[in-house]
Amino acid sequence: MQPERVEQFPNLKWLRSTSVNPRAEHAKFYDRVWAKDDPFWNTNSPGTEWNCKCDIEETDEPVWDNSDLELPEPVPGLEGNPAKTGEVFTDNAGYVKDIDASGRGAAEEIVQRVLRWHDDYMQYRQNPDYTEVKYDYNSGGMMAVHKGHQMHAGENEKRYFGNLTSGELEMECGRILMRAGNKVEYVNEMLSRVNPSTGLVEILPCLDIRLNDVPMDIRSVTADGKIETHLSYKNKQLGRVEKKTGVKSNSLCLFYHIPEYFSEDKMSVAIERYKNFKKEDGTPITKRIQRVYVVRNGYEEILEFDVE
Repeated sequence: MQPERVEQFPNLKWLRSTSVNPRAEHAKFYDRVWAKDDPFWNTNSPGTEWNCKCDIEETDEPVWDNSDLELPEPVPGLEGNPAKTGEVFTDNAGYVKDIDASGRGAAEEIVQRVLRWHDDYMQYRQNPDYTEVKYDYNSGGMMAVHKGHQMHAGENEKRYFGNLTSGELEMECGRILMRAGNKVEYVNEMLSRVNPSTGLVEILPCLDIRLNDVPMDIRSVTADGKIETHLSYKNKQLGRVEKKTGVKSNSLCLFYHIPEYFSEDKMSVAIERYKNFKKEDGTPITKRIQRVYVVRNGYEEILEFDVE
């Protein structure tokens, strides 16, 4: 553990499951707080039940008296805490123990998928520039937030859907992407340079995330409108980022907090209109967006659309 983070956030809080139908086994842990070095974490963590969708977060909230809790028996194959042992599955996992030769290939494929981003996860955990480093041991997805990423967390920022900020919508999108098995890195948005024309320091434009190491921006759709409007706006932003920083991107992630705002028919129409966009002088625009990822709240499937 990083000493400075332990000093600032000495404890861990168990967060409620995001599952539509949460099981009772971990409900007793909801909102409780333990010290990071409490022996509890040696054998308990989100993921010690198959398909668990609980989570934890660092906190400076005081530790609870948890002595009254009766701890569940570890599920075979998920004993221990991967963050401590470095082992996702033990030899007691059902697809490892007593498996026949015909099934071993399929089992190894599952293990490889679940471990796909684990080495990256361990590297981010050791990097002091990243916070909120999480791994989903069901899907093999992970997410990490650079400390320079703008969260827009102020009370005056809560402008969407009653009480959500744009940063909270971004995080919601990232958690869904992570649970789908993806690597999500929220990048540093505080990069700057000295403008050669003015001599003044300026913050550089940047994209929100790297999805499976591919840079792209997230656009949270907050109204039931035309998708091509978002494509046009983000296409211009990709151009500004490339001009200022040299970072090229051909992808966009659209997030629907209200999934009913999305339809594949709307997307098809938007793509065709986007292909025909022109500048004021009648010449075609430079079309940078070639792929659109669609993330919908409440859906595990991530949709992908090619824009050719």
